[in-house]
Amino acid sequence: MQVGGPGVHGADAARYRAAGWWSDLTVSQAVRRNATGRPTKTAYLDYPDAALSWSEFDRAATALSEQLAGLGVRRHDRVAVWHGDSAAIHVLFVAIERCGAVVVGIGARAGTREATHILRSTRPHLLISDTHRAPSAKVAAAGLSLSALTLRDLSFDTDIPPRALPGDQSLGPDDVFLINSTSGTTGQPKCVVHTQNRWHYFHQKAVANGELTADDVFLPVIPTPFGFGIWTTHTTPIYLGATAVVLERFTAATACAAIERHKVTVLCCVSTQLMMIMADPASRDHDLSSLRVVFTGGETLPYRPAVSFEELTGATILQFYGSNETGLLSGTTVHDSRQRRLRTAGRIVPEMSVRLFDGDTDVTAT
Repeated sequence: MQVGGPGVHGADAARYRAAGWWSDLTVSQAVRRNATGRPTKTAYLDYPDAALSWSEFDRAATALSEQLAGLGVRRHDRVAVWHGDSAAIHVLFVAIERCGAVVVGIGARAGTREATHILRSTRPHLLISDTHRAPSAKVAAAGLSLSALTLRDLSFDTDIPPRALPGDQSLGPDDVFLINSTSGTTGQPKCVVHTQNRWHYFHQKAVANGELTADDVFLPVIPTPFGFGIWTTHTTPIYLGATAVVLERFTAATACAAIERHKVTVLCCVSTQLMMIMADPASRDHDLSSLRVVFTGGETLPYRPAVSFEELTGATILQFYGSNETGLLSGTTVHDSRQRRLRTAGRIVPEMSVRLFDGDTDVTAT
């Protein structure tokens, strides 16, 4: 896949659109639509109570994009982001998109060596961090003769004046918009290239499987730059125009408190995090009855505790199997039986080319 242009050939893109898998709507356009249609609705809420409405989100993204343009960021440049989970990182992602540039996502918990390796592999135009990571970002950037900026209160620490963007500079849905990383089986970070339509397809499956709507309130507790985090914290809440509650750092007790305080309806977490919540007394000390759906994956859930959690909260636990590299391979739905939902990873997605083996035996047909 070529970085700095469309991520797929035209014929494939046309076929995917004809099948209804892909869209012409970009994330940036969805933000603008939300700002127009529901301007005062909360888009992101940094727990416990720091709310950003859709109109505030849209204005902040435009202001940041003009700052980036003033700094010389051009279409198809790469901009590295090393930032903790908050509303600000989503505003920044959209600002970079509006410049026509590509986000290079570095995990919030990455060390300087890991960040330096990713920066060396992707060769971004500049590196943006939050204040917590600014000292490490400056060290990593200095070794690569790279400019480093700090994002504070939705503005960059620079005196360079902003510049208005031309109307046609923003990325399209088939363009590469994100490069993130995965350690895979080697522990050495490897870069993965993403288009928005790749995640729009995933978004549609999540909406169908969980019967998601704009009225849902999301609590995604997976780091933003990675696969599970991208659709749960960024693309799906924005496409829907829903509200997302963001924790600076996950703990089971904080997650339970956030669910009760903000009447969260959709919890998104890896299996280990869900097991931590199920085992924590906070799950019984707080009212979690607002939960409707829990999306999880990554490993098998213990069946009895999962059943107890469903009975305690009234939520339906959905599992899926996929990865940052391949996307969704299989999933369960709210209409599946409890046995299927909690003991399997669901049905293979029909559009995906998947083969299953039991040892040397191909069992795909079964």
